[in-house]
Amino acid sequence: MVAVEFKDGELKKTYTSKIPLPKYNVFSINNDNKQIHIIAKDEENCWLHRKIDEKGKVLQSRSIDITCDHYPSCILNLSFEKASYVVSYDEDGIFYLITITSQGEAIRDKLFDIDCCIYSVWEPVKIANEIFVIYFTTERGNGWITLRNNKVIEAFLQQQASKFNNLLTNENIVLAKEELIISDVISCQNNSYTIVFYGDQQDSSKHNTTLFILNRTLV
Repeated sequence: MVAVEFKDGELKKTYTSKIPLPKYNVFSINNDNKQIHIIAKDEENCWLHRKIDEKGKVLQSRSIDITCDHYPSCILNLSFEKASYVVSYDEDGIFYLITITSQGEAIRDKLFDIDCCIYSVWEPVKIANEIFVIYFTTERGNGWITLRNNKVIEAFLQQQASKFNNLLTNENIVLAKEELIISDVISCQNNSYTIVFYGDQQDSSKHNTTLFILNRTLV
């Protein structure tokens, strides 16, 4: 772990520390209380949740039996004092919400089934209080889900090259004729978010010069 200290807008010192095993921790920084939490798969059916300081010193730690062989992919919230929420998934296309009580008990609930193999998932983007967007790639292409109060309110999946279908409402979004890839999700004001796409460039000798922008406002 590398921590950088600034003073009066200038770099003062860099700290490098080694966090004890396990490796491949997912980090979460709470902007309200400035706490730093990490969580990782420790062994089969077990996660290790730790609170650390800015120099990597472990302040608090607990082992959590989650009764399934999932990886803590997407952190919505981590806390020792109140409930924590983590999103995980399996290869069959099912997203799960793992609720961890303040006593360390883990409860797994099915969030949504997109019915196709999930390849990778990116960290949640916080849109507003208790609202997150998570984008992912599947065997069919790209997609994203929107969570409000730990419930899925949007689930868009790429059905054709540039067509995204909301599996909840059957709403269709078509931005271009070519196949699109999600580059980024950006939080905006007033419960809004922006998704940035770029075209899948088959010819590696050519540069991709066009971006496609989707703006959505949640009601």
